[in-house]
Amino acid sequence: PSVARGDKVHVRLQEDKTVTYEGIIHEVQKNGLVLGFHRKFKEEYTKLTDSGVKPKVDVRFTVNRFPILNMHRALSLVTTQNGFSILFPKQSESDPAPNTSDLKPWVNPLIKQNPEQQLAVKQIVNKTSGHAPYLVFGPPGTGKTVTIVEAIVQVWLTTENRRAKQLVCAPSNAACNLIT
Repeated sequence: PSVARGDKVHVRLQEDKTVTYEGIIHEVQKNGLVLGFHRKFKEEYTKLTDSGVKPKVDVRFTVNRFPILNMHRALSLVTTQNGFSILFPKQSESDPAPNTSDLKPWVNPLIKQNPEQQLAVKQIVNKTSGHAPYLVFGPPGTGKTVTIVEAIVQVWLTTENRRAKQLVCAPSNAACNLIT
């Protein structure tokens, strides 16, 4: 299973299936985990190994429900706090016309070779959807991250005094790290 630091793990010694110990994942390594348990588990485990038994354990991973609860809360706030108008604004006549200014030279040379990525960056920089957020999606390896990073840089470079405020979201910490 996919595990993260802070997740809980339940462990039972096969020699005594009546007691379950709860542990916390302290570190996720390439080929293992560093877990923290109450000292009672260590005492019982050591007692078995000292008596010549090679203890086996049953391990049960739990799902961290906090991110899922946050997602549900966000959806309920969208429906109860007028969030639809923020996520899906209506074009008003007072909205300024899209800025058709030229972009700065491409920061990433890969963009120069991909017209679809160039179009996406231009549309983001020129705010062609007004106040609506931009969603970039597609299968892995199609250049979504490169496109987003280029758009972020271009917005920053083309904004007066470089005062642009941008909220960039990704589905995981690893994806956010890749963007930064």
